[in-house]
Amino acid sequence: MTEASVGVGESMVQEGKFREDLLFRLQVVTIELPPLRERGEDVILLAEHFLAELAVSEVSGTFSSSTLYTANLLVQPLTIWRMSPYFTLGFGRFKNDPKDVLVDDEEIDEWAANAGVGLRAYVARRFLLRGEYRRYTVLVDDNNNEDFNEWSLGFSVFF
Repeated sequence: MTEASVGVGESMVQEGKFREDLLFRLQVVTIELPPLRERGEDVILLAEHFLAELAVSEVSGTFSSSTLYTANLLVQPLTIWRMSPYFTLGFGRFKNDPKDVLVDDEEIDEWAANAGVGLRAYVARRFLLRGEYRRYTVLVDDNNNEDFNEWSLGFSVFF
């Protein structure tokens, strides 16, 4: 229990809203953290673990073509490893344009949410391989969601 999360402290004891003996038992260890704006070196450490990503995906098929625009937050907890796992959450727009040749289907242009896991493998200092799995949910309407999976492999080169 922390004072910052629930607001329990000396002021509540003085106001008679919290028992003093219970507060004494809860205050086993007090850790005071300064605001993040005063800890410049910690911001750099956090930036190594949290990444923002913008992506555009295009899929052309026999019956339809789809475009997906997403913004994602990647969390990479083990950045010191040569192979490091990561987790991602994001949202975006999904657009599906059916080809009317064989199928009479509706055009979809809706919001989508996604979650995924992946693995980054650093081959060299400026070259990495990346593989990931993402699960997308397209919010078609109140009673209907469309789900699909994406497996991807890729690489990055840094200059």
